[in-house]
Amino acid sequence: MMSKEEKCFVSVIIPTYHDWDRLQLCLNALSKQTYPKQFFEIIVVNNDPEDKPPESLLLPENCQLLEERKPGSYAARNAALKVAKGEVYAFTDSDCQPQEDWLEVAVEVIRSDPNYARVGGRISLITKGDRPTVSEVYEKAFAFSQKEFVENQGMAATANMIAKKQCFDEIGHFDCSLMSGGDAEWGKRADSAGFKIKYVNHCVVWHPTRSRLSELIQKTRREAGGHFNITKRKGVIATLVTILAGVLPPARSLSRLMLNNELRVSEKVVAFSVRYLLRIVSAVERLALLLGKGAERV
Repeated sequence: MMSKEEKCFVSVIIPTYHDWDRLQLCLNALSKQTYPKQFFEIIVVNNDPEDKPPESLLLPENCQLLEERKPGSYAARNAALKVAKGEVYAFTDSDCQPQEDWLEVAVEVIRSDPNYARVGGRISLITKGDRPTVSEVYEKAFAFSQKEFVENQGMAATANMIAKKQCFDEIGHFDCSLMSGGDAEWGKRADSAGFKIKYVNHCVVWHPTRSRLSELIQKTRREAGGHFNITKRKGVIATLVTILAGVLPPARSLSRLMLNNELRVSEKVVAFSVRYLLRIVSAVERLALLLGKGAERV
């Protein structure tokens, strides 16, 4: 545990879009942090100024609510970065609930080991019932592979990413033209610039599973838009190759499922089937984007 003299000021950044109820749960969790309130601020950015917060929304004393009209969570995060006062930035989402020691653990890692400028923490899933739905089985198998993101790709999902201010000062903010995948794009820039990232299993936020298949399909289409905007910079041929590869059975996913001892055989079959379906959805969406369709917002 750090002494007061060792603590640094942290800016917690949360974009939100038509999600006031879950934002309240997130803010409630942040109000219970073991990290002293005087050492962190919370910046919530409403990404639809026409959708005003309900009167029942309770903001902690150390929280401010901003508005950003430019669509996209990365535009919203950038709006927060412009006013953030912290030496460290902690990112999460309005549908997440950080564990009580989330900030304490993250700051401890960054302050105690100068080799690391970024932290990717564990994203644990909250299920709604005793019998998981098809979508919940899928998310149990594949959602938020944060450890893999950090160790194999040098990036972290912004549902649970902490970084020194210095990183953003040197390599810039998120690419606000992206509707999805901006965390991966920024993470690759940070990695290339030499800002090392560490996976910390006990730095935890909780995230609800998507209970309906339609929610997974919607998320896949949105993510396809983000990936498309990145790959199209490499040219039409490279984009077409990526699209065609997307309709092939996900062999790597099958290998991963076979090694997963937490799932029953029937759940592995369900997870693989949904994985393949979503790959096809993604490929079709990217083809539509290539032909001129606009990217999904949500």
